Amino acid sequence: ALVAENGAVMPPAVFFTRGGCPPIDGVMKAKEPKCRRFAERAARMAREEDFAGVVISARWEQLEGRTHEVQLEGAWRPLNDVAAQAEAWRLLEEQVAGLVRQKKSVVLMLPFPTGSAYMNPVRLIAPCQRLGTCARGPDIPDAFSRDEAEKATAHLSAILRGIAARTGAATLDPIAMLCNGSQCPLYAGDGTIVY
Repeated sequence: ALVAENGAVMPPAVFFTRGGCPPIDGVMKAKEPKCRRFAERAARMAREEDFAGVVISARWEQLEGRTHEVQLEGAWRPLNDVAAQAEAWRLLEEQVAGLVRQKKSVVLMLPFPTGSAYMNPVRLIAPCQRLGTCARGPDIPDAFSRDEAEKATAHLSAILRGIAARTGAATLDPIAMLCNGSQCPLYAGDGTIVY
């Protein structure tokens, strides 16, 4: 998407990520203090660095499960609690609104195509041998239904679109980029995993 928007030239960009850690200051993976430091640093970089734009992406489904926590009423609470979920989304909205007030162009990446049992990236490849190559996982289809992906991500997409509408941010839908008419391919033509 960055290249497509800039005439086949990759614009200067900084990618800052940590596996399993949402980029929301105040939300962390349970029992993972490095996630908290990552989120604090990511938020600080987005605010303080001279970036014209900020794209915020995550495995948004983690904000509705037991594996992540938010501080609420003086205690860390798992995000399978409705009040804790609301607080996590509130923190994201506050973070996005602050960046927009700084005149930064903010894009919320909507959820990546999910819904299929095959969409766990670990399942997409057979276990890799040390210094070996990764092979396609057994019995994995070439694609899954775009309809399935859209249904599985609709709830989270609606939340993110609402945050974008209220703050003046934009959204980018990976389903539109990664899925064709009715299918979401799992592998590219050369066998490379798409996700």
